[in-house]
Amino acid sequence: MTLDATTKARLDAYAGLLRRWNRTHRLVSRRQLDDLESRHIEDSLALLPWLRGATLVDIGSGAGLPGIPLAIARPDVRVTLLERSARKVRFLRQAVLEIDVPNANVVSQDARRYRPPALFDAATARAVAPPEPAWQLARRLLKPGGVALLQSNASLEAIAFAGGCTLASERIGAAGAHPERHITAVAVR
Repeated sequence: MTLDATTKARLDAYAGLLRRWNRTHRLVSRRQLDDLESRHIEDSLALLPWLRGATLVDIGSGAGLPGIPLAIARPDVRVTLLERSARKVRFLRQAVLEIDVPNANVVSQDARRYRPPALFDAATARAVAPPEPAWQLARRLLKPGGVALLQSNASLEAIAFAGGCTLASERIGAAGAHPERHITAVAVR
């Protein structure tokens, strides 16, 4: 994937900010920081070819993965970073302000209670719950035909998602990489 210099600089600024905040706020585990760029940011950006529509909700955004990298790489998509943890919300708000991500909006609320003013075209739910419960969280926030982009360590092709239709499931990352990483796109029926 080719990114312009401005996008790369903003992603680097995000990674640097996350590392600084993590020293005192423990947003992610130290092990996750060791491969922040090579695994987490690249995994986030791997969703770009799958991203449809003009609105995206990142459920359980945490430290902003994948929502912030997607918002940086796709300024034409309005990204809602949905997070219930107050300390993570403080980080997300600071990141959006400091890195200047005007197309990102931080919402401090539990995904199960969130009632958006309008349903979304796409949703992500990375490391929030196993695939089926993550789908259930995403499904109620999506428009008819909206797509949930689920990331997992195993293929989800064989799973029947209630109220959804699996559009595709694809392995991402280098062949032989461990753990395996997959993206599965599930559309609301």
